[in-house]
Amino acid sequence: MKKVLCLSICLLLMCTVFISPVNAEEDISVTLNGAAISFDRQPVMQNDRVLVPLRAVFEALGADVYWAEEPQIAGIIKNDIKVLAMVGENDMVKCTCKNFEEFMMAMFDETNIEEIYSDVVMQIIDDAVYIPVRIISEALGVSVDWDDDTSTVILQCEQSFIDQANEDETFMDEFIAFISSDGQPRPYNYTDVAASKYVPDGVKELCRIICDMTDAAEVYEKIVNMYGEPSGDWSDSESLNSVWDAEDGEIFLSSDYGAAYVNGNGLIWNLMPVHSKFSEVFEPTLDLSDYITSVDMGTVLLNSDGGYRFILPDELDQDSFFSENPVGVWEIKFEKDYGYETDINTAIEYDFIAKISFTGEGGDSASLYMWKNYYLGLEFDSNELGCYIEPHAIKSPFAKG
Repeated sequence: MKKVLCLSICLLLMCTVFISPVNAEEDISVTLNGAAISFDRQPVMQNDRVLVPLRAVFEALGADVYWAEEPQIAGIIKNDIKVLAMVGENDMVKCTCKNFEEFMMAMFDETNIEEIYSDVVMQIIDDAVYIPVRIISEALGVSVDWDDDTSTVILQCEQSFIDQANEDETFMDEFIAFISSDGQPRPYNYTDVAASKYVPDGVKELCRIICDMTDAAEVYEKIVNMYGEPSGDWSDSESLNSVWDAEDGEIFLSSDYGAAYVNGNGLIWNLMPVHSKFSEVFEPTLDLSDYITSVDMGTVLLNSDGGYRFILPDELDQDSFFSENPVGVWEIKFEKDYGYETDINTAIEYDFIAKISFTGEGGDSASLYMWKNYYLGLEFDSNELGCYIEPHAIKSPFAKG
């Protein structure tokens, strides 16, 4: 099925492919509407196909060109036309959509999206990314011809096409965030709800009503007024976690995280802001029992005065760090421009945010590394502690209801 194939292409995480056998005996040129395009590196011929350095041709066409080192994906964006190619892959994806929201719906609905097959692949030659010029240019709607006498690729298109400014500047960032999160859709902000053509009018009205509320009980009442009693709970937590059937999807409410609408294809729109500063997470106490859920770990309480206390469970691996260092001091070192007053919701997905260091009374040290995950949470990683640490959701300013 087209949908499955497109998803598989988008989710591939492959190793870099280096391919070097090319025919460089002749000088190859490329013209656009009669004018020669200049290159830092020369185009090459492979299997009777011309490959060009990634940027020069398509930027000359007025497209925005993006390169993601991990996982080796290029995006050529010309307004509603988005072309995605991966190093070493014959299959490329072309989608006609205004933004990433429409791209996601196109993938699920199998509309306005297609695979295009290239008998030569995008590849890295002498540390430079090369891409087949014909198939990408034609995908953008540009006429392509070849003059064998002069070894020239001839591109023709309307000047108005070249001059048309690109409006979607966030597509590639959203796409990379999507594939970096194992294909989990990135939630949309509550400010995106009103303009979305995929959010039903009733949900838009609910968002308008509840977006400024901070009391979970009041939000619960407003949702009940519009959608009746909830159809069930989506979590066995002691907090309020209710779900309602809504137009083409469901509405979720959590007294910890707020309200969100999820459509039938799994796209998520937050219906209210989610804000929390790092100071609200780490001070006055941080209870890592929210994060550390392996049976091999206990509970670490971090105090605002820099001390920590570890509560040992019966099942604790006696060789673990905290079993040997049940009390000590901790320190958090933020990266980049992050700090205690940073709104966590503004952190970049999968950005390294901070290093949390522990030093036991005996002088032993260990560290946790903190990341922002694709949804409303933080992730922790620590080989030294040897523990499994779950993502921790960022709490909204709700009062418990």
